[in-house]
Amino acid sequence: MPEGINRAPLVGGSDDEAEHSQEVIATPSVQVQSSDRLTRQLVRKSSFRTSGSVSRGYASGKSLLISIHDSDDENAPGERRYPVSLSPGSEDETVAATRKRRRSSKVPCPAHLVLGCHLPSLASSAEKEAFAKVAVASSKVMEAFNEYVVVMEDHVVASRNDKEIESIGSKIKRLSKELEVTKREGKKDAEKIEALTEDWRRIHQENEAFTTQVVAQKAKIAALEVERDQDIHRASRIARRDIEQRYREILESLEDRWTSKKKEVSVEIRLQEVTANIDLLNELKDGG
Repeated sequence: MPEGINRAPLVGGSDDEAEHSQEVIATPSVQVQSSDRLTRQLVRKSSFRTSGSVSRGYASGKSLLISIHDSDDENAPGERRYPVSLSPGSEDETVAATRKRRRSSKVPCPAHLVLGCHLPSLASSAEKEAFAKVAVASSKVMEAFNEYVVVMEDHVVASRNDKEIESIGSKIKRLSKELEVTKREGKKDAEKIEALTEDWRRIHQENEAFTTQVVAQKAKIAALEVERDQDIHRASRIARRDIEQRYREILESLEDRWTSKKKEVSVEIRLQEVTANIDLLNELKDGG
């Protein structure tokens, strides 16, 4: 339905009959072509089911005509009235004539007729009743059309949401692949870290063992140094004892030699004295 015209097209194969209806339905922002096309399709299915007089016309085999006042041509000279047949056989012809007349008519409804155009002059109560039923059916059609528009808008929004969901899904797949690659790389890095950790632990254990060995060697060296010092002290004491013993033996031997020599010297001195005395006595003897 065009924006700014808050009128519903009437059932019966004519869109201009909406301009004569007293039903006002606000459906802004709906395209004209889809609205007219859907309305005509729904009208063709339900237009002749609502009127009792139409049913009676079917029974008598006559075509019932309703004289419709064209409000678009109200101000134009030579006002015309278009008979609208309510018989099933003349439906397509009426719709075609209405379409042709609507395409040729470019004059909008006057401002004082926007909210409700003049009703056509209907002669009998049956025609009025039929027209009223047509107007009610038209309002129902427009209500269904409004529901259809809402459903289509929801479908458009859903399709947009589906595209957004598809885009988000592709992003999620891409991120999932990147996450999988990151997980694999992280797993490889974790394995490398685990291997490096094992190497560090092994080296740390080797260092601890080496440190233990170094400490043991240092303790052993210290013990050996202590034992060496003890051996040196012991050997030095033994050497001193041996030296002292030898010195003592040497002194004793020297003392023995000195004593014997001393005795020899004294004996020699005595011998010399005796020899001197003997010589002196000999001289005295010879001189006397």
